[in-house]
Amino acid sequence: MEEADALCDRICIIVNGTMHCIGSSQHLKDKYGSGYVLEIRLSVPPSVVPPRDPTFPAQTSVNQGVMSAPAIPAVPTATEIAHQKAKAEVLKMFPKANCTEQQHNTMVFTIGRDQISSLGATFADLDKCE
Repeated sequence: MEEADALCDRICIIVNGTMHCIGSSQHLKDKYGSGYVLEIRLSVPPSVVPPRDPTFPAQTSVNQGVMSAPAIPAVPTATEIAHQKAKAEVLKMFPKANCTEQQHNTMVFTIGRDQISSLGATFADLDKCE
């Protein structure tokens, strides 16, 4: 639909050789659209490997002749923390939002029309977030 928005004044949707609808991009979105897409780009610092805790025992264990290091608890990266915070903020504003894509510094949510009453107020609320 994005390409059609940029290139066309009117759009026709044909299914199995039969025209189902025709109109401007905005007309079709108003009539058949189900909601909004919110794409968030996070400014995440590069991941830094935390220094090894000197108080953590550096012993190894022998299990059936195989040497293995003790399990080190997973420490969330800066990216994972940023994703968690962003998702919490979006779900606080839009409880029924669905995260459809999550990459290194990008998250994409789908938000139903029933969750947004005013786009202006929504943008103002989004601007207040970190």
